[in-house]
Amino acid sequence: MTALIFFFTIAALLYCCFISALLTGLRRLETVNAEPLSGFVSVIVPARNEERHIESCLSALLNQTWPADKYEIIVVDDASDDSTAQIAAQIAAQDSRITILPLAADLRCISPKKRALAAGINRSRGEYLFFTDADCVTPPCWIETMMRYFTPQTGLVASWLLVQPEASLLSRLETLDSLSLTLVGAAGFGLGVPFLANGANLAYRRALYNELHGFTGIANTASGDDDLFLLQVRQSRAWRAAFAVDRHAAVVTGANTSLAGFLMQRLRWASKTAHYPLPMQALELGVYLFFVLLLISVPLALLLHNLMPALALPVKMSLDFLFMKSGAQRVNRRVNLGEFIAAEVLQAAYIVIIGPLGLRGRFSWKERGYVKGKPG
Repeated sequence: MTALIFFFTIAALLYCCFISALLTGLRRLETVNAEPLSGFVSVIVPARNEERHIESCLSALLNQTWPADKYEIIVVDDASDDSTAQIAAQIAAQDSRITILPLAADLRCISPKKRALAAGINRSRGEYLFFTDADCVTPPCWIETMMRYFTPQTGLVASWLLVQPEASLLSRLETLDSLSLTLVGAAGFGLGVPFLANGANLAYRRALYNELHGFTGIANTASGDDDLFLLQVRQSRAWRAAFAVDRHAAVVTGANTSLAGFLMQRLRWASKTAHYPLPMQALELGVYLFFVLLLISVPLALLLHNLMPALALPVKMSLDFLFMKSGAQRVNRRVNLGEFIAAEVLQAAYIVIIGPLGLRGRFSWKERGYVKGKPG
């Protein structure tokens, strides 16, 4: 029993160090108020079956503070079988900044999204490539704010992706879960070891994309156009990556409409784990084992008639709440204690379940099935 208590104590201390490092990373992030670099911007929007969202997405992009003659919008219709292309075409007919690029279905393609992004990039003419998803809404100062974080040495800029909470409890829990992920990613930038970004709010130089030969190094995974690409940027050492901490760069998206959709999205994200560098895999394994300990801590405490194992859960929740409260202020969000506790339980449960399943790489996305990260 003594050895078990010692193990739980060490795990709690390591997690405390982990959260302390993340808090340090967040504190190091600074808002940039310098004049943005000049240059032509191409916004790439991959879209598949987004008839409910494409109009609001394009409306927001057309109302940017960035000079109208200094950016274009490339909508890549990825073989949609709904009204996405027609709605986008109607909007494009009224504004020459929008170009619609249709793609036919290709069942042999390992990563339809990377294929869509590459097609949009090839069609674009901007020095700077901006990316968002068709179910997202960008703020009016999005391009201008992101451009402020580009310096002559900066090749890539990432920023916040926030889930808009709705009336359902699931959407509010997903809001907190997603906020925790984007905060962890932001902290990595602050620590100088960026490892997590979201392709729905990302920008990089065309020169960087060309130097990395596009998505060549990560072509064999269905996902990873964001964080796996970011890791390649870090390994290249030729460019630095920055995080636009300014809340005016935050992109908003809607919550999943069902628990199944939420879990499938997390399963898709987990499928990339096997492609991470070994240090990241080791870190994720450590976090995963800690979550397993959390789930067995209370039953174990009852079995051993010792409260020590059960303390791991409140310790972890207290540290996470401190981290979330500190980070949420950056994006003008509030953290409700009751919803936070429920989100913690949901997160622990789905991580323990989805972790091993993610290694199989079996998931469904945009009406397409994948096995081991490949169509199947």
